[in-house]
Amino acid sequence: MPQWRIKTISAAAQDRPAAYAGRNRIASAFVVSVDVQRAPFYVLRLVVLPLIIIALLSFTVFWMDRSSLGDRLSVSFIGILTAVAYLLVTSDQLPHIAYFTLIHGFLNLSLLIMCATVVMNLVVGALDRKGQVELGKRIDRRSRWAFPLAYFGLMFVLVAVAFLFY
Repeated sequence: MPQWRIKTISAAAQDRPAAYAGRNRIASAFVVSVDVQRAPFYVLRLVVLPLIIIALLSFTVFWMDRSSLGDRLSVSFIGILTAVAYLLVTSDQLPHIAYFTLIHGFLNLSLLIMCATVVMNLVVGALDRKGQVELGKRIDRRSRWAFPLAYFGLMFVLVAVAFLFY
């Protein structure tokens, strides 16, 4: 696979417990070990960078006209569907493991932050319907910088936690 690099290959004959030989029996085995390393640029180039761009583009809803709530929600849902598609694509390309990895955290963070744009669109739309237009404008102006800042801040925390604890 293009994203994996073989570091070492070793082979050895070993004595191992063999259940088929009877109780407490040992049999000889020929063991081949292949040590591989994932090339990170492959995942960065095909998953991380495009998804960061898609997430940033989904934040453009805060610059859109607030009266077109349907258009704003459409942009947000397109980002969410794209993130879900990336989750499906990467689940096929990455090893099937039980523990949480940095790429899983990144994909889930991107999905959740795009879901938050839907919530903010609905809040601003509800405020506009109630006649609280100024509050809706203020939320949009703050969301323009708060969402990207929160996205990159949470990514930084995610990376820091991954490298500190793993």
